Amino acid sequence: MRNAGKAWRRWWGVGASSAGQVVDLPIAAMLGILHIGVVLQLCLCMASLIHDPHMVWQIWVMTAAAIACSSVIAVWMFTHRSYRLPWGLGAVHLAITVMALVVQGIYMPRRSQLGDWDVWAPAYADLTVATLPAWISGAALAIGVGAGVAAVYVAVVLPGNADLLSSVTMNVVGYMMFVVAAVILLRVARHMAEQVERSHSEAVRLVGELRIDRYLFHMHNASGLLARLSRDDIPDSMMPALRMQAAREASRLRVAMTSRPESGSQRWSLGRVIANATSGFGHLPLEVNDLLGRHVMLPIHQAMAVQMALITVLYNVQFHARATEVTIHAEDHGDWWEVSVADDGVGFDPSAVHYGFGLRHQVVEPLRSEGLAVTVTSAPGEGTVVMMRSCPDGTSHAGWN
Repeated sequence: MRNAGKAWRRWWGVGASSAGQVVDLPIAAMLGILHIGVVLQLCLCMASLIHDPHMVWQIWVMTAAAIACSSVIAVWMFTHRSYRLPWGLGAVHLAITVMALVVQGIYMPRRSQLGDWDVWAPAYADLTVATLPAWISGAALAIGVGAGVAAVYVAVVLPGNADLLSSVTMNVVGYMMFVVAAVILLRVARHMAEQVERSHSEAVRLVGELRIDRYLFHMHNASGLLARLSRDDIPDSMMPALRMQAAREASRLRVAMTSRPESGSQRWSLGRVIANATSGFGHLPLEVNDLLGRHVMLPIHQAMAVQMALITVLYNVQFHARATEVTIHAEDHGDWWEVSVADDGVGFDPSAVHYGFGLRHQVVEPLRSEGLAVTVTSAPGEGTVVMMRSCPDGTSHAGWN
């Protein structure tokens, strides 16, 4: 039993060639088990009726054919982990059912034609019509074929049983309900499979874009450091800090190229985000005031966007601002939070200067894509303030970029 359980779990969870095949597994298991059950019922029925005078050789042949066909269908569904039957196998299944209805209608007593297992063909047809959408893709065609099976049943059963018209009618309604329900179920399953495939492809694409964006982020910072280190006018006192930053960027770049993106279920505190971002900028005249906001918890992708934005802003301050004071302030306002980076450097005129790669692709666009508001305020000689803020209603605040 333990080995059987392991084999079942292995069949259920391993070997799917696509994400959409996972959707097929429960339906394949259900239909496969139903066909196995029908095979067992047919075998028991034949064993109990072996001496029945009505059991002519034609019925024995049809019974053997039905057992063989349902066995093949069950094996096919379990081995292929899919309910989607080959057209030929489905057509053989349908033909055996129709022929069994006709043969039993000819040789078995008229009053026994209402679906008891001594006359098994009418009951067997229930499973046949339920299996039709597994190999007939068109909904209208599958329902039409199901109606045809019901018509054959009426034609072979109703003569001689006119006083049981209501029972025959209910069996016909049952056939139609089985085929319609199966059509709806399998069409929904196919739609789910397509959705899973599209979602999987989109996830792969987004992961690729995320890795490229992170790689470009680190390349931008690393190239800025290399350009800085290549200059002859770097004060000796700055070299240790720049070397440490270069080592950190090299490590970050290696991680970005080899590691998987963090799990979307993770959350980082704003304090951790700020600490990660400011690590390596100890040589700046930096003051961190995050006491009022360090406890705020951010989803991992939002946290990474804020962290990369802070790193980019601090590099801009280091390379361009010539600031004597830089302040990072974080505050939690209940349903929203904000983080600002303010420096007293040379500043610039935002209306006259186009944002470069860093501000545009590593600050503004990533934060907007995470539903955060960002604004850059600056003026020549008056320093620069970069403000990042969450939006409680999911939209940017009025007047913000």
